[in-house]
Amino acid sequence: MATGGEDTMQQYLLLAKGARGRTLVELISRATAEPSLFAFGELLDVPGVAEMSKSEDLAPHVALLEEFTYGTWPSYKDKAAALPQISPQQVNKLKQLTVVTLAINSKMLSYEQLMECLDIPTVRELEDFIITECFYTHVVTGKLDQKQRSLQVLDVIGRDIRQSQLQDLDEGLEKWLSGCGELMQNIETRIQFSMRAAEAAKKHAAEVESKTEEIKKDLKMEMEVRGADAALMLDEAGDFMDEDLRQVLDRAERREHSSSRFKRRIVR
Repeated sequence: MATGGEDTMQQYLLLAKGARGRTLVELISRATAEPSLFAFGELLDVPGVAEMSKSEDLAPHVALLEEFTYGTWPSYKDKAAALPQISPQQVNKLKQLTVVTLAINSKMLSYEQLMECLDIPTVRELEDFIITECFYTHVVTGKLDQKQRSLQVLDVIGRDIRQSQLQDLDEGLEKWLSGCGELMQNIETRIQFSMRAAEAAKKHAAEVESKTEEIKKDLKMEMEVRGADAALMLDEAGDFMDEDLRQVLDRAERREHSSSRFKRRIVR
């Protein structure tokens, strides 16, 4: 219900409780022309209205109230011959409710569809009606696309539904809930898969890090062993060089000693 509509409807309901006959007919006429009211199910449930449906003279007014509660401008025109004549304000209200019904069923409405349903002959008049009677009254929120010649629906008020439609609504809700359950199950499955994948990746990273550390340790030990072997080889090479040097010196000393003995012999 549009802003302020709830309080206004409560006032009409209080008046309707004590009204009967033609007084109630007048009350219904005023309520259905009220600019801020767009839902009439509560008024239709008033006991006095149910009594009116039993009267041949008053029953058409109950049928008219049903049109404002559940119907549209096209559905009213189909039954207009059997219904009371309505005021321009009521015509405007039925056209507003027609846009609401269309917007509930589709989020993209073409200008052609709207012009046909509302009996509006020109695009300019249609756009003026949508802006003034739907956007400004907050029954529909949307955007007019002049290039695409369409109304994009962003939000829309609700409407009363017939008792016979409740089963279809329940079935629709059941399907929706079932779809939500399947979606949640799929999401849960993906979450669990992601968690397992993350855990596996973490474990793999730890294994790689562990193996890397082992390789580093092995390389370090190998380098230390190689360093020790190289030092040992240098020491052994040094020992060999010292021995060779001693042998050379010994030979030189022996030669010098022999040469001295030879010289002494010659002198004698």
